[in-house]
Amino acid sequence: KSDTFRRFDRAARVIIHRAPHRNTSPLPSPNIPKFWRASNRNPAPRKMTTEKGKKQMIKPKAWNPLDSVAAQNLWKKLSTAIDEIHNKNASELSYEELYRTAYNLVLHKHGELLYSNVRDSLKKHMVKLAAMVSACPDDRLLEAISQEWKDHQIALVMIRDVLMYMDRNYVWQHGQMRVYDLGLQIFKDTVVYHEKVRGRLRGLLLRGVAEEREGRLL
Repeated sequence: KSDTFRRFDRAARVIIHRAPHRNTSPLPSPNIPKFWRASNRNPAPRKMTTEKGKKQMIKPKAWNPLDSVAAQNLWKKLSTAIDEIHNKNASELSYEELYRTAYNLVLHKHGELLYSNVRDSLKKHMVKLAAMVSACPDDRLLEAISQEWKDHQIALVMIRDVLMYMDRNYVWQHGQMRVYDLGLQIFKDTVVYHEKVRGRLRGLLLRGVAEEREGRLL
């Protein structure tokens, strides 16, 4: 067995010695830039040098709070979106982006700013709506209020969806009224209880009840 192994080993060495030298490294593709080929040559792994006996600590990412100027800029974006919703241009808005904007405001402790500005924005829109409704004659007042009430409910659903994170966190923690309920309350106080609407609306409703009792069709 030893003689056979020696003859096999001698023959293998002769074959290797006579074989032509070949470069077994793969040729780089001509389409790959030189800097990319040089950077992909399997560099030796880097060793992290740490002092003996000490554990390496990974520092957490620094918290960057949102200042008041940045918060106001984010609110301007939401304010514009709320106006577009009231103007029935909601199809052009990105609800994912708006939700993220409201989320960042609440997350960075600007929930009070967001809630108060939303309330003021709803009041501002209801004041304009009340002026328009109050200018309607008596024969169109009920129809106008009914239509504006339906449109307002649809708008509030959209606004509520954008501000859902605020409803679930800031509103719940501070005992405030939810956005949808707040919008309904503002509509009642500003439009229905308007000085040029409330009395006329009550008279029209009482007249309708009386006519229905007399058997008249409304």
